[in-house]
Amino acid sequence: MRTVGAVGAVLVCFVGCVGDSSTPVDGGSDTSTNDVITVESGADVVTTDAPSDAPKGPCNLGKPFNPPQAVTELNSTSDESGLRLSPDLLTAYFSSSRNGEPHLFVANRANTGATFGNITQIPIVNQNGSGDSDPSVTGDGLTLYFWSTRSGGPDPINNVMKATRTSTTTSFGAPAFDTSIDKNGFSTAGPFVKEDGSQLFHTAFDNGSTGSDIYVAGSKVTELSSASYDEYPTLTPDGLTIFFSSTRSGSQGGSRDIWTATRTSPTAAFVTPTIVTELNSSKIDDPSFVSADGCTIWLSSDRATGNGRDFYVASRPVN
Repeated sequence: MRTVGAVGAVLVCFVGCVGDSSTPVDGGSDTSTNDVITVESGADVVTTDAPSDAPKGPCNLGKPFNPPQAVTELNSTSDESGLRLSPDLLTAYFSSSRNGEPHLFVANRANTGATFGNITQIPIVNQNGSGDSDPSVTGDGLTLYFWSTRSGGPDPINNVMKATRTSTTTSFGAPAFDTSIDKNGFSTAGPFVKEDGSQLFHTAFDNGSTGSDIYVAGSKVTELSSASYDEYPTLTPDGLTIFFSSTRSGSQGGSRDIWTATRTSPTAAFVTPTIVTELNSSKIDDPSFVSADGCTIWLSSDRATGNGRDFYVASRPVN
């Protein structure tokens, strides 16, 4: 089977989730809040206290991130990926296979010092029998991108889909394949839309390549490409810093490690990527979201058990 990632859990895995804002409209959720946010005991939980991920800014951007802490209220015993937040950091969109197949979920909280709760599946956009994963929503909350293994798309394996709505108090409409980037023999996944909606980054596996690469609007970002698997593009809102996962030479031995690169403008080329050593482990490590000030990053990793990814958050020191 052709996949986009080095590990089946990346592009052909079932990890679904997406939700709404502080006023959820997912009336058909099949996930109870109590079941989801209970802190579980066992090897897959690194910390017993839910960490505060309130922005630690202004931080020292020249210093490394502190050790990642588990976001226990969003984790389960299944695989989680693609955690993305609203601009105010109060709404979390993510994918999870906690109900058997990857689907899109949403959760919210009252302030950045609180834990997330009210976890529900996003209505309408998920499809039973397929994997729907890694949601990315524009800053106004009106446009949703995700990738799906459902049939009927240009590529027989993976395609990026798009859904819209007119208000954050209503549900997203039925999703459609994004034919601007989806095509046969070109598996697309891991979409990440800039907050203002001006650029859509994604991962793709071309039949003629030896691994997956990072693209923007269907065009390869050549300066970030390697002969290995490059995935999960994650940008700061200004578009000047990107984090992504890669199995390229220089990685620390895990299946995927987190790398970063910067550029001087949203239209300029990125400089040579460097590895973010302090965020990586000997297992899978994928970036998910970065705060606007660059001080806090969320990631998914299977470092705890090696059997399914969990969400983690790390912040840079203030001084």
